[in-house]
Amino acid sequence: VPFRSGSLFPEAKGPLTIRNGRGEVKEEGITYGAEYGVEHGALCLRAWVRNDSGKVFAPDRVRLDLGVDCYMESFPSWNGKMFPTLMRAERDGFWGYFMSPGGRVLLVASPDPVASWANDYEQSPRCFSGKQGYMGAHRIRTVFLDLMHRGPLPPRHPQHLSRLEPGKSSSFRLFFKVLDSLREVKREAAFLTGIPVLDAELYTQEEGQAFCGTVEGDVVRMEIRSPRSELFTVPLKKTGEGRFLWSFLPGSGCGMYTCAVFGSNDKVGEGSLFVRPSLASYLRQARKAGLRWLPTETHHAECFYPFYSYFLSRLHVPEPELDSKAEEVFLSLFPKLFDAGKKVMRNGRHRIQDAATMAGILADRYAATGEIATLENASGLADFLIS
Repeated sequence: VPFRSGSLFPEAKGPLTIRNGRGEVKEEGITYGAEYGVEHGALCLRAWVRNDSGKVFAPDRVRLDLGVDCYMESFPSWNGKMFPTLMRAERDGFWGYFMSPGGRVLLVASPDPVASWANDYEQSPRCFSGKQGYMGAHRIRTVFLDLMHRGPLPPRHPQHLSRLEPGKSSSFRLFFKVLDSLREVKREAAFLTGIPVLDAELYTQEEGQAFCGTVEGDVVRMEIRSPRSELFTVPLKKTGEGRFLWSFLPGSGCGMYTCAVFGSNDKVGEGSLFVRPSLASYLRQARKAGLRWLPTETHHAECFYPFYSYFLSRLHVPEPELDSKAEEVFLSLFPKLFDAGKKVMRNGRHRIQDAATMAGILADRYAATGEIATLENASGLADFLIS
């Protein structure tokens, strides 16, 4: 697994050097320390903060730099880089995983509360109104875990890690484990954290449809709270050691349903299920919005996304008057974006996402209209992308 170089604790000015598996560095009376070893067949990092300053330590945050190299710059080197696919702070611990385009999975899991986490986005120097500053880019270098954080934090996160009294210390363990497949992530996370881990086949369903899934861990009960604060107890069916099946038919309308699964060790895992209105209602609203905030002739894909809403709504929930207005907008802008003779985008051909987006839009337009020239234009863009 590739790691980046740099400070383990970004707050500490001095370097933290780990020798024989252990190291500490002190900064203004605050000691930052770490050690590593092997537990449960995984690399275990234990990190701690100790307050020897004689006063309350209440920083904005104390960050641990995980150092896993997430920086995807070019092909084919990015096939080995680990992307932070899922990171999740719970009241009683933390778990998540990195995954590479090549298919490797790195689980990270802590049985101890972690205040929060953040992606370390690349910062590019920029000049704003004559002043030098930095602008966040969208490449991720690595991931930080916040051992302490002054808040506010989401309700699911631990809320007691904002301050450290004089003479006190705070520590946590973090396990790193390479797994063979995604199927192992939640079972291993439950084992290493002691937190019951919820899984659902789908986390969003249309109103009137049931949810189902599994819970991994030593579970004693499962509860779901509706958007209107009604509390339901969900039956669990044991299917193996530390594995349970569940199903739930929401009866309280649309909105967010919060699940809580309780372990025999008093640890709690959470999950969220969302009951949505029908697809038709989303498409109708999207068409209206796309006619209010019109697409533009700028070649960036983000500037003509409303075309998707025009043609998907026309296909599934036709409204002739609105569809006619959408068609006028499309016909006025499309020739400015697309070269019909060469069957390529007129501008910004290095941005292949623009051509790919337009090909998808044209495929939807063909589905809605049956116009073969539209499909031929989409095919031309596909040929360009292949080239």
